[in-house]
Amino acid sequence: AAPYYRAHGTIHPVTYGETMGLALLGGLSWCASERRKGKVPGMAAELFCLLAAAGMVFSLTRGAVAGFAVGFLALLFVVGEWPRLWPEVSALAAVAAGVLLFRPGLLARLRHANFHGTTSAGIHLALWKVAWRMFKDRPLLGAGLSNYNTLFGHYHSLPFAGQPSWGNAHDIYLFQMAERGTVGLAALLLLMGTMTWQAWRRARTEKSFLALWFFSWMAAFWVMNLTESALQVGMVWMPTLALYCWMERSAAPIRRGV
Repeated sequence: AAPYYRAHGTIHPVTYGETMGLALLGGLSWCASERRKGKVPGMAAELFCLLAAAGMVFSLTRGAVAGFAVGFLALLFVVGEWPRLWPEVSALAAVAAGVLLFRPGLLARLRHANFHGTTSAGIHLALWKVAWRMFKDRPLLGAGLSNYNTLFGHYHSLPFAGQPSWGNAHDIYLFQMAERGTVGLAALLLLMGTMTWQAWRRARTEKSFLALWFFSWMAAFWVMNLTESALQVGMVWMPTLALYCWMERSAAPIRRGV
């Protein structure tokens, strides 16, 4: 296959695509918030969304695009005024078209993908199987921090996909199960679930820019972590927690029972 280049700035293309997804959801949330106030978003906001969408498309990160799509649908759902959000709907269509335009072989690769470790899909599936088997052997507390890499050779032949070993399952949930067991998975779900629930409550009652942004981002974040460990990447989890704190700091107290 012909080589292709991925936008990445100064970081990994996957991380770059995820951060562009975060930025794009922020820009779209701002536009939606402004329209709810009867205002027209400025040209700077529209240009920001365009640049962020281009960055995400050119990163060629499928997980980030899938996560953004889910986050965008969550934004539309909580705003509840679809006819007034046609620019955002157009943006989503442009992103989807851009992915297919700049990576025309994507659909063909998915149709002919094998699951024996020689394609991206095969590599991911093999890594997930190792994580699941590791979890089944140690279901309560897992194999221990960083031991996915140490024990990988006991569950799969090495080298694998050109690597002497693998230190990440490329799925935060399976990875957490493998290294920290049921206890670790419960802690992870409690953390992400609590932040998502709090964002939903604020987005439903306030519909402020920050509430819309964080709720749509958390919806995307759940999906992005299915094929990556975004929660363990500093360039992703730090802005996630910072945005959560910003939302909580700027919002009014939530009434009991809401």
